[in-house]
Amino acid sequence: MDSRMSEKPGPRRPGMAGYTIIELIVALVILTIGILAAIGLIVGVARTQQRATIRAEMTEVGQSKLEQLRAYATMGAADTVQLLAGGSLITSLPNHADTVTGGRNRRFVLRWDVEGGPYDLREVAIRVLPLNPVRDDLGKIDFHTRVYIK
Repeated sequence: MDSRMSEKPGPRRPGMAGYTIIELIVALVILTIGILAAIGLIVGVARTQQRATIRAEMTEVGQSKLEQLRAYATMGAADTVQLLAGGSLITSLPNHADTVTGGRNRRFVLRWDVEGGPYDLREVAIRVLPLNPVRDDLGKIDFHTRVYIK
């Protein structure tokens, strides 16, 4: 009989190749923690990018309304009822509120407040709110400008 076949496996010796089951389990745990951290990072980046897209769309809608009010002011009496003193940023009032659809088919409520100034100068504040807010939506964005009525 061969003496090598009768040897029983014993403790690992320094010259032996391979990994123990404990080493493999520790490596898998470390790999799993790394993958979970990467997934959390990807989710956070996606959420931040979605919020940035919403903010850009709200800014576009608000700037568009500012330009529309400036255009009304340059037309004289064409539609300056929207530039009469009054309005509210909190509640929708006639001639000082609007509902618009943004570029990605999201709907927004625009409210503006007009305060009279010296001569034909008006202080205009516009608030943009999502019509149907979801969890990651921004609450609101406010814009302020002065409009000179010609």
